[in-house]
Amino acid sequence: MVTPEALDALDFLIWLNSGYRAAEFCGCHQSSISRRAQEAAEAFGVTLARDPAGWRLGGSTVLLDLEREVHQLHRLLRGSELRLELAPGFEGLLPRLASSGWIAVPAETAPQERSWRLVESRVIDGWLTKHQPAAMGEWDGLAACELQGGFLVVRRELADHPVFSALRSTLLGSSGSKVEKSPSGCAPAVRR
Repeated sequence: MVTPEALDALDFLIWLNSGYRAAEFCGCHQSSISRRAQEAAEAFGVTLARDPAGWRLGGSTVLLDLEREVHQLHRLLRGSELRLELAPGFEGLLPRLASSGWIAVPAETAPQERSWRLVESRVIDGWLTKHQPAAMGEWDGLAACELQGGFLVVRRELADHPVFSALRSTLLGSSGSKVEKSPSGCAPAVRR
């Protein structure tokens, strides 16, 4: 068992690719992020290494994945801050999202598959993008919920969770638009 702080350090380090940025979100020093992330990696029997694309885990992540599922459910049930990555073009939503209990971070200029992997592994809770996610067929654990002007990618089993309805309302409030049910039934579409 690891502390929530150690798992947060590991996840924020992987997500943000920076110990300094992870420290800002975790409210500690960068050296604490390094120590806690290493502690979590050792506890789950994985290795943590940096390559040119960012921080990577090596080894079997089965136990880590189970622990992340528990921590994500805890965030959802207890109203903790949820993690949302924003594709380019959504930076203007940062203040509104922060005031509604989301940790929202603009995505790096990385392929969308990286963001999908972060959602799938529960490092982040959702990914907001302006473009229809292409070729999601192999990512059967994910759902792309349509909003006018964007798509919210979440784990399929969480697509109907009330917290994501609240997120859609938050996004609606930022545009002053009306909400309509999307044809897919996954999420409402925002119409101007």
